[in-house]
Amino acid sequence: MQKTDLTGTVISYYTIGTETRKNGKKAYTCLCICGVTKIVEAGNLRTAEKWGKTASCGCMKAPSISKTNTKHGQKNTRLYTIWAGMKARANNTRSENSRAAGKDVQYLNNNICICNEWLNFTPFYKWAIYNGYNDSLTIDRIDNLGDYTPSNCQWITTEENSSKDSLGVSNQKCRKLTNDDILVVRELLSNDVHQTDIARRFNVDRTTISNVKLGKCICYQ
Repeated sequence: MQKTDLTGTVISYYTIGTETRKNGKKAYTCLCICGVTKIVEAGNLRTAEKWGKTASCGCMKAPSISKTNTKHGQKNTRLYTIWAGMKARANNTRSENSRAAGKDVQYLNNNICICNEWLNFTPFYKWAIYNGYNDSLTIDRIDNLGDYTPSNCQWITTEENSSKDSLGVSNQKCRKLTNDDILVVRELLSNDVHQTDIARRFNVDRTTISNVKLGKCICYQ
């Protein structure tokens, strides 16, 4: 069944915002990957979504834009810097000089990699925006020994990130939840309640809720 409201979705290079009207037709305010905001008719968005066509403010159709999307207008942003640093640390994308120097030993020893989907910036950008990125947050691997993947990453504050410990962090944070709490959290997750809202309800951080979702939480009475 076709989704009626496109708000909050990502279609091609657009992040879909609030509903509006254009030329008497249903439309949405869309944020392009380059930062430009444009009002786009809903029909055009659905066509792009259905057939996998490019949808952008026009920046991705310019002759200067390569097919590999290396020119996306985001190179000087904080989010691009985060992505570049992630690639530099990951074991499957780091330079030979970095390996030889023994930098980021944890990543080497645990073979922490970045998923193929995020080897290009554009998919990472879409994931970041859709999952609530803003300049006050930092990327976090829920399982500190796991890879950089959409299912293992989240955005948290610097304070939350610095408080994490690579050993036993999941069980430590979950001590705030009882067995009954865990059952309620799982029910809320199954009903697509946002993890941030669940964390606020139980007065825990989002990492705790993510651990429950991944089945890593040990319950305490």
